[in-house]
Amino acid sequence: EVYEAEDTELGGLVALKTVRPHLSSHRSFVARFRREVQLARRVTHPNICRVFDVAHDVAADGVERVFLTMEYLDGETLSARLRRDGKFTPTDAAPLAGQMAAGLAALHELDIIHRDLKPGNVMLAKTSSGRVRAVITDFGLSRTVEDSQESGVSTTGFAGTPDFMSPEQLCGKDLTPASDVYPLGLILFEMITGRRAFAGGHAVQNAVQRVTTDVESPAKLVPGLDPAWESLILHCLAKDPVDRPTAAEVAASLRGETPSHTSPSRASALPAPLPRKRSAPWYALAAAAIAGAVWLGTRPPAPPPAAPDPVATRLTADSGLSYDPALSRDGKMVAFSSDRAGGGDLDLWVQQIGGGAPIRLTQTGSDETSPDFSPDGTRIVFRSERDGGGIYAVSTLGGEPTLLAAEGRNPKFSPDGARIAYWTGRNGTAFTAGSARVAVIPAGGGTARVIAPEMALAQYPVWSPAGDALLCLARSDTAHEIDATVGWYVLPLDGKPARKTDATRAVIEAGKLTMPATQTWWIPLAWLDGPSRVVFAADSGDSTNLFQIGLREDFTVREAPKRLTAGTGHEAQASFAAGATKMAYSSLRLNFDIWGVPLDPAGGIATQPLRKLTREESSEAFPSLSWDGALLAFRSRIATDLSLKVLNLRTEKSTVLLNGPSSVWEPRISGDGATVTYRDASRSIVQMPVHGGAARALCHDCGYPLDAGRDSQHILVEPNKLPDDVLMLDTATGKLSTIAPARQVLLGARWSPDGQWVAFHEVRRDTSRMGIFIVRAGTEPVPPAQWIAVTDGGNTDRAPAWAPSGRVLYFLSDRDGFRCLYAQRLDGPTKRPRGA
Repeated sequence: EVYEAEDTELGGLVALKTVRPHLSSHRSFVARFRREVQLARRVTHPNICRVFDVAHDVAADGVERVFLTMEYLDGETLSARLRRDGKFTPTDAAPLAGQMAAGLAALHELDIIHRDLKPGNVMLAKTSSGRVRAVITDFGLSRTVEDSQESGVSTTGFAGTPDFMSPEQLCGKDLTPASDVYPLGLILFEMITGRRAFAGGHAVQNAVQRVTTDVESPAKLVPGLDPAWESLILHCLAKDPVDRPTAAEVAASLRGETPSHTSPSRASALPAPLPRKRSAPWYALAAAAIAGAVWLGTRPPAPPPAAPDPVATRLTADSGLSYDPALSRDGKMVAFSSDRAGGGDLDLWVQQIGGGAPIRLTQTGSDETSPDFSPDGTRIVFRSERDGGGIYAVSTLGGEPTLLAAEGRNPKFSPDGARIAYWTGRNGTAFTAGSARVAVIPAGGGTARVIAPEMALAQYPVWSPAGDALLCLARSDTAHEIDATVGWYVLPLDGKPARKTDATRAVIEAGKLTMPATQTWWIPLAWLDGPSRVVFAADSGDSTNLFQIGLREDFTVREAPKRLTAGTGHEAQASFAAGATKMAYSSLRLNFDIWGVPLDPAGGIATQPLRKLTREESSEAFPSLSWDGALLAFRSRIATDLSLKVLNLRTEKSTVLLNGPSSVWEPRISGDGATVTYRDASRSIVQMPVHGGAARALCHDCGYPLDAGRDSQHILVEPNKLPDDVLMLDTATGKLSTIAPARQVLLGARWSPDGQWVAFHEVRRDTSRMGIFIVRAGTEPVPPAQWIAVTDGGNTDRAPAWAPSGRVLYFLSDRDGFRCLYAQRLDGPTKRPRGA
């Protein structure tokens, strides 16, 4: 019970808060009152109700009465105001909400958690100047952060008001200051919309909704609501406490000079939430840092008289990886993938152009990449690696993503926003039939339609400006050479035949640009209108930059490639606003190194952490170890210069066997460390001594070397042409013979240390999944019925490698959403898998 009273010593009115007579003998209630004084007296803030003292008196009936003396507030509760008049205008809500947030921030600075914030505990007090001041009251349930973490709510039950508890409070978890920000978000929702965020059912039902269901968009209830209000409210109501802003950040975003409907304009500039700590494995990206940028130059449809020079503005400056930018059609927002949260995986972030910290949209523990905005800017589609990978959609304001298409990659909204184009399959240099398909699905989900199924493969679709066709990297058939059948194809959506452009041929013939080291071919990044232009990335000297090439109506080239960017890094991704007046692109520093992990040879268990084996500024690739682990052969690249090197891991001294602009592919050191076999620029398989000297051509145009075996006498070969059998080259006779005949695509073959067995992986064209098999090598091909299955083919398991004992097989797999190394123990005599 609360009474108005007069302080006879100091003068003026005070409020007396008393324990009801029948509860005065309850120690818990008396302790609550004393705790309220102890905590509240520590706070001196205009938006926190002052508590002066605690006292007691004995009534005539002998019952002891305990009471608090508190600041007298002349006004009404926020709850009463909402019941009487309904919602606030944003203009009126901004100053009051900012004051509530400021009061909470003052509590949190002293490590005090209120635990019972609700409209009934907020007084709208009249000031002497006639204004209204929001004041937070009632600290009887408050705890310090230390007390909350020690006891949580388990010792007190659901202490507080269930309708305004945070999800973690309802679940009995430890509370933090963020647990007060959630009910603040509920209050803001009710002030702006005039209704409860979760209402209409029993209190328990409402509580379950707060734990399991996303809140309805305030903008749907208040047409024309400033997006900054929507962003602020929804971030306060994030399910995970780490994703909520602090009370101080909310107060800062609501603080303005003259309150208006745009008062919370800084809401979208709230600092990013603290990252969730995860122990996640490596993801397969070799980039170290990035600066996203926006090209603010203008390129009108017709040749301009004198267009202003483009200006690049850096958007991100994280120490890790931020890339894959997507620009909204109005050019006001950019979405991108980043590991900036520190969890070891890539999440989606969205950021306003021109200021403000990025806002985190996903935190699934898997990599999220390839975002794309809907034309109206309300949704983002992206690729996630969780549950085997697929296309998901999420609101630009956040929320739970929705799966649209399993296994899909690189989604793109159509110009009208009604459809999404994507592709399924895998990347690779083989471009095998059926390894990739392009499809279109309704933007809201539904039945997908494969586009141009007659093509051998298609991937990386971008929409035509009119939305009536897709431009893809594709291959028409596998009966002819790759160079003659792979390129950019226009796939009409009306079922008409695909048409090949001559764009990539023109790029090749120009001779000044080369394919980016990170791509298997030139990839179309965007198809721009007025006149028709296609944007792509290409290597020029030491850098990868963005270029555009013009196309005529018949898709022949009308102009040579023109440079769009001239940075010194790796610029291979681009996204455009409507009209192509702004471009967001990534600029990465790439440095590929070779890493190693020491292993227990018998059990296949890592004995030490991963460590870097090469440290040059050049890019190293195609590592190959001698079977004693002493020598490492690899290819090194600086710009167009390629080197074939051998590193002695014991002495850490390296030897350069070849150096120059010639091609070196798949160098393979023999098991005894005597020779290195590789494929050169003339498409010959060549062998040379490990200490240097004259090279010897073994065969011409016969494929790629996969494994040189113990003594280089029998080379396992991947053929250039179908079928993709596992072949063996006898270096003495030059004869090729089949080890395993392909029923699909066979790759990555490796000899066992005793030379009796061959392990390889098979790619299924229909699903692009990969399984690992072992066969006993003999004089006759081993039919598929006799292959020993090491993995079941339900994942992407590839690149097998034998342990020296022959009893463990290592391989790569992305079965957990990341690319990781796995080991499978084998039975010695049969080579069948043993154990998990």
